[in-house]
Amino acid sequence: MTGKPMKRIAARYLTSMSTEQLWCVLKGPFVLVFDDGELITNARETIYSSYAWDFHRKYPKTPILKEHHVREILGDRRLGTDTHLKLLGNSMWCVYDTYKPIGGVSKDQLAEMTYRLVNLMYNDLTYKCEKYVVSLDITDYLKILKHPDIVAAKKDAAPTAASIANIHGVIEKSLRYDPSLFNNPISKAVRSGIASMGQVLQCVGPRGFISDTDSLYFQRPVMRSFAEGFRSFYESFVESRHAAMAHAQAKDPLEQTEYFNRRLQLICQSLRNLHEGDCGSQEYLYWTVRDKEVDMRGNTVRKADLPLLQGKYFVNGAGGLSCIGKNDKHLIGQTLKIRSVMHCACPDPYGVCATCFGLMSDSILDPLTGNLGQTNCTSMTEVVSQLVLSTKHFVGSAESDPLVLDDFSAQYLRVGADFSSYTLNPDDKLRNKHVRLVIPASCAANFTDIMEVQNVNQLSSITRISEMPDIGIMEGDGIKYELTPHKVSVDRRLASMTYPLLAHIKQKGWVLNEKGNYVIDMTGWDYSQPILTLPQKRYNMSDHSAEIAEILESSMKKIADRDREEAVDPTLEKLFDHVNERLNVNLAVLEVVLYGGMIVSAAGEDYSFPKVGTSRSLGVMESTIDMRSMAAKFAYEHQLRSIKTPRNYTTPNRLDHPMDSIVMPYETLQHLE
Repeated sequence: MTGKPMKRIAARYLTSMSTEQLWCVLKGPFVLVFDDGELITNARETIYSSYAWDFHRKYPKTPILKEHHVREILGDRRLGTDTHLKLLGNSMWCVYDTYKPIGGVSKDQLAEMTYRLVNLMYNDLTYKCEKYVVSLDITDYLKILKHPDIVAAKKDAAPTAASIANIHGVIEKSLRYDPSLFNNPISKAVRSGIASMGQVLQCVGPRGFISDTDSLYFQRPVMRSFAEGFRSFYESFVESRHAAMAHAQAKDPLEQTEYFNRRLQLICQSLRNLHEGDCGSQEYLYWTVRDKEVDMRGNTVRKADLPLLQGKYFVNGAGGLSCIGKNDKHLIGQTLKIRSVMHCACPDPYGVCATCFGLMSDSILDPLTGNLGQTNCTSMTEVVSQLVLSTKHFVGSAESDPLVLDDFSAQYLRVGADFSSYTLNPDDKLRNKHVRLVIPASCAANFTDIMEVQNVNQLSSITRISEMPDIGIMEGDGIKYELTPHKVSVDRRLASMTYPLLAHIKQKGWVLNEKGNYVIDMTGWDYSQPILTLPQKRYNMSDHSAEIAEILESSMKKIADRDREEAVDPTLEKLFDHVNERLNVNLAVLEVVLYGGMIVSAAGEDYSFPKVGTSRSLGVMESTIDMRSMAAKFAYEHQLRSIKTPRNYTTPNRLDHPMDSIVMPYETLQHLE
């Protein structure tokens, strides 16, 4: 005996009714037929999807596809915090692609409609689904705390980073995949993305290592969770420092981040136009597509490039242009000729073409009235500011980033077993060689203190003796030596000489070279011992913002180095790698951010945007904001000094700026006429 076949309904037919009507008439499961196939679904999923079908009701020529239904989007996942955005986005862009060739719709109109539909969904679902709202109490936490796998992982756990990471891994696996917890509200919240996994782990797992206001973390971790309660003065006190760190981040670091954001936006606002079509540029950005890299512990050292290159156009094998997709894994390892805004041939001195910018041009609401530079700068800087402001909510157990050596330094150094120290590598360049270390005197202000103590272990802190970003390694035959510099800092964590190295120096002594730096003979050194170590320090978002500012701004001391064309593309790659250590920012956005501050030539006092056929250089933001429109300078700082500077009245060919109309409204209107 066979069961009754499921009812089949055409999705197109349902668009003839309003969502309010569907609330009343749809019941139970059925097969829904779309223009590109069928889905087995039910009334609740279809009513939820129907809110997005208002696009089809208003624009009936739009095909109705499976991707316009929430079941196709979710698969076997739960409804999440961004599901409605994906659903509305699929429908909106389908309308745009359908009606763009025939006209009758703009991205502004579709964006406004999306905004209204989000509000409608919120109001409707809040009211109509009230009976499905659940809460949680301490018993829900107790069920997790008493879960056998979690109890076993916590039992006799050592107070180490590896042990804490193991417990957190067991808890996350149990919450996400154990059927016995599927009805637990906390598990549901985690699987839906409503609750932060990091915060849940602090509630039911070890609180872990906690950092002080200087980002250095306390050596003894808190092994209890918030749900279990802190029962010692130490646990309460170190947790209070975490709150103090969050409070400190909300003051000076946030102000500095916001001030940099302001400078960047004022600089980039002059790059305001995005033009439809293709400028036909034959100059390209050469980019080798890299795959994800992981270290020996399985930590991601560098993200894969493909998802962050998505939407950029490159020259394919046939000589035409193809668009990079996030799943185009066949491109990994290839060096692509990518169309870039930094090589755009668009004749508009204040704009670039959509092809050079990439497929993301569809996301700029209106190329005629929007501002390309402002939009891209804001999309990056707002995330950084939010993370600085929300330090307390985004950090869990403090854990320093592991050290990673490039291929050149790996010939001389190794990463220690603790992943936060360096040892000399005896198996490659240093085999059977005389080795000396060169310590910059400026980075070892209290170096001679080692001679004032009987045992170097009496020194309270090795960071007082030395903190260095780089070290020199000399290798030779005892007469002739070759010196190579090596970067040993990670982000803003500076390396310090270890106690074993200080003991070796105290015994062997040192000499000074012609530059006044300390030269240490490593004869007799035990190569298994670390020579340098980095502090256990959290790298926070204010540090990350400061590093971005340093790459983009630089200083007047380096203007000669930045006034060279060959410095541009490597700086873009450096910016791309650094920004995406913590964020996920598309290459197209970073191109606009960097290009907004680029100039033709500082030496030639030409601060306009470089184009194909002109020279190009990075410029220094301090000088660029002075030499472009005075309106932006007045909106920034030092207005009186700018008014009193004679050069500001004699410099020709300044770039226009959107704020010019505020400073000189009559002249701006005349120019527009």
